[in-house]
Amino acid sequence: REESGKKQPRAAARQPGKAEAGKSESSSEIESDDSGEMRLEYQEKQKREATELDSDESEYDEIQVVFDSFNPKEEDFHGMKLFLLNFLDGAEYNSSELCDLVLEQSGTVGTVVKVKDEEEVYGLMSVISMKANRDKECLKQIRDFILSKSSKQASASIQSIFDSTNTNVGLIVSERMINMPQDMAVPLINSLFDEIEGAKKAKSGETYKFDKFVILTQVLKPHDEERAEKPKKQKKKEAEQGDIVYLKAEDEVYSSHADLQFDFPMSSKQGEDGLFWYGKVMILSANKVNAVKKGVVELIGDEAYRNQLDHD
Repeated sequence: REESGKKQPRAAARQPGKAEAGKSESSSEIESDDSGEMRLEYQEKQKREATELDSDESEYDEIQVVFDSFNPKEEDFHGMKLFLLNFLDGAEYNSSELCDLVLEQSGTVGTVVKVKDEEEVYGLMSVISMKANRDKECLKQIRDFILSKSSKQASASIQSIFDSTNTNVGLIVSERMINMPQDMAVPLINSLFDEIEGAKKAKSGETYKFDKFVILTQVLKPHDEERAEKPKKQKKKEAEQGDIVYLKAEDEVYSSHADLQFDFPMSSKQGEDGLFWYGKVMILSANKVNAVKKGVVELIGDEAYRNQLDHD
């Protein structure tokens, strides 16, 4: 890493990003310049009606926003906390302590995303060892929340994983703006798992030798009750087409490789257009990391990253 705190990406990705549905057409571009700075140039083209000569043609206003990847710093505390306040579906927990844990690891593991030359946090990604920090209040609260939302069968399996002294579980903390370009997932995922690999070689490397990861995220989908009332053939067709909307590209890939997963209806958010907010918990074995990295690249469709992973 450079002294400025900016991170150096592994490769350059060039792929259209997705803006908030119905609001704009957008494209994004991740670049690596000579200084090793990771940049995501997000060009948003907002359509407006032409006013000259009663023309039916449309014009586009270009707004360029550059996202940079940084090591988390103290000044990012409140920005990170805003993202993490609703981490447990509005339930109260020690979110400040979770932010502190992210900051304590800065320089080893963890990323915040900001707009160039601005201080506002637009996203963060890190991983916390639930084994090394088992006495932290926030992790006890997160553990209890996950167990309270799971079925009896899933709860028993998850509790055995959490309770095992031989299993180092990493809590992946990943939050960002909903309409951030999906191709941000590629450098963020690669950075996270590359940092974990690098951290294993340090004196405190045991902390980062994870056996499993737990992911707590949010998705949109029809109510389970509504799906249950539909004919079996229709439910099968919807399942094949995919009736879950993943807000972060990597979550879809985690789901396809998860050892265990379950959803639960959220109470803090209201749905619309037949889709409702659900919390989603996934348990992922550490030996699936390479498959996840490759899967994210394939999902987003970046040839440069795919070729790089093939040579790793």
